[in-house]
Amino acid sequence: MDEEFEGIAYGICIPTSCLSEKYKILSSWKTVSLFNNGTKEEKPFEICLSSRHKEQWYQQWKPILAFCFLSLFPCLVIISSTNQNNQFRYKNVSPFYQQILQAFSLKENLKLLAHVSKEPNSTITCIAGLRVLAAFWTVIGHTVLFIQPFFENLEEYEDDMVNGFWNQTLTNNTLAVDIFFMISGTLTSFHWFKSKGNTQQQTWSSVNESDPFNKILSLKLWMPLSSISYSVYLVHVVPITFTFLLDQFPMTYTDKWHIAFHYLVQLSLSIAIGLIVTMSVDIPFRNLERIFSKKKIHHE
Repeated sequence: MDEEFEGIAYGICIPTSCLSEKYKILSSWKTVSLFNNGTKEEKPFEICLSSRHKEQWYQQWKPILAFCFLSLFPCLVIISSTNQNNQFRYKNVSPFYQQILQAFSLKENLKLLAHVSKEPNSTITCIAGLRVLAAFWTVIGHTVLFIQPFFENLEEYEDDMVNGFWNQTLTNNTLAVDIFFMISGTLTSFHWFKSKGNTQQQTWSSVNESDPFNKILSLKLWMPLSSISYSVYLVHVVPITFTFLLDQFPMTYTDKWHIAFHYLVQLSLSIAIGLIVTMSVDIPFRNLERIFSKKKIHHE
């Protein structure tokens, strides 16, 4: 903007089809628009900024290439699952490539989604509940944060968030990231000690199995959600932004029920998208890692 001009900046959205006449449209708008005092005045400054791309995403080769690449993985899941009944008995396909295709099988990967090891010392059961808690807490934290620019009465919203003891669960949502760091460090230490071979000494005596929190976090129902928690963590920003843009603008903050409604919608969308990402990318690539590791060991 012009550094010598101090005051309110006005802008308008011009369709791409009218872009060639943008200065004419700006001039017409400047003439007929009104200030808040209801009088027509000449605007001292005008500029035309392109706020969006001149071409849609499907008219550009880079987004199209990225879209085709990402669509490849769900297609592999569909192909693998469709041929599951044939058990991949192809005459012209080697067993190794059959295993690669089977790594994307929806039927087999759904079993891994809720798989719980029967070995007592192979995992820490309460970690599943902690993962779900951290992922859900991260989503609500970003919901509370990203909604602020859409409120016209932001000061009332901020005052309400500051006051109240239980509001700390919303304002201190950065602790959710700390939970992920704690989980990472705990699992790293757990597997390091496990690699030493002292499996008989690996007892978590500091964790009381009768503790109600440990029982709740160790419930088997958390296992499927725990398996997709990382994918939810990666993709949740997209549905959050999308749902806010669909709502009316500006919003008026009245109570927390409006935020709660957005949170439930955004969490549901995040879980759905996270499930797709997990079943088409996360678990299949873990299967591929095991396949290639076995092939490497076999050659050695």
